[in-house]
Amino acid sequence: MLVPSWTDYAHVCNDLFKMTINSKLGIELLEQSGVLSYWIMMALKIAESNAEVPLNDRIISLVFLAEIWIYKPNFVGKKLEGASDAILHILKKAARDIKRTLMIIAIELMFRLLESFASERHAYAPTIYKTLTFLLVEFYWEIDVRELMLKHFISLYE
Repeated sequence: MLVPSWTDYAHVCNDLFKMTINSKLGIELLEQSGVLSYWIMMALKIAESNAEVPLNDRIISLVFLAEIWIYKPNFVGKKLEGASDAILHILKKAARDIKRTLMIIAIELMFRLLESFASERHAYAPTIYKTLTFLLVEFYWEIDVRELMLKHFISLYE
């Protein structure tokens, strides 16, 4: 076996993605060959899994999906039917997970997406903003989560 775990595989894919993102030919090759679609579908599958998948695998899948969506929003939104909704759904679900690490990372990733999408006036920016607002209300009594979210909201308005 070349890659012993999903986490290692996803790290390699993420590194490869980041190296090719600035190359028109490289990213075109990833898109047209179906590799990028495959990565997204696999990451969605792993991120959606609950008990049967290790936490690290779920986390790297969320990070990888967010990276792809940030750098290739048109590919995710137009070429892959429903992928944008699926990514956001998984992030919402992870933000409400009982595993605190997963919750914090999902919230952080949504703020990264919001920051990127707001500057581009992406159609999902208002939806992510609304989701984060509802999460702030839900987690109001959890001081550390509330403070984290408030810091991010304040930095958005600066």
